Amino acid sequence: LKHGAPAGDDPWDAYSLEWATASPPPSYNFLHIPIVQGLYALWERTPDRPVVVGMNPERREILLTTVLDAEPDARYVHPGGSIAPLLCALAVGVTFIGGIFTPWAFVVGPVLLFPPLLLWMATQEKHHGPPTYAEEPA
Repeated sequence: LKHGAPAGDDPWDAYSLEWATASPPPSYNFLHIPIVQGLYALWERTPDRPVVVGMNPERREILLTTVLDAEPDARYVHPGGSIAPLLCALAVGVTFIGGIFTPWAFVVGPVLLFPPLLLWMATQEKHHGPPTYAEEPA
């Protein structure tokens, strides 16, 4: 009331995708992942633009694209919560801080780092096939 009406979804007529969602954005950001059709993603969208479907909403997936054409290539599944990255960071810290005092730290450190790395790699999921395309839902 003091500062006027809240701004709309895209008050700046911006061209990037962060302005394509509602303001404030929903927790999922996009209902369907949009396909970027040019450098100015919002300005170059066509009415019949495709969207990515086939992503599993039950787990954290990221769409991987090809380098040159940005065509969807694969789905990467983020691992769930794990203590392994923290244990790896602690082992590296012990290695380098201990290396200040004794060179034996560079022998003991990798031994400490090996079990958390194995745990971290064991919790990784494999890549899945490419997602499918669909027309923009009405």
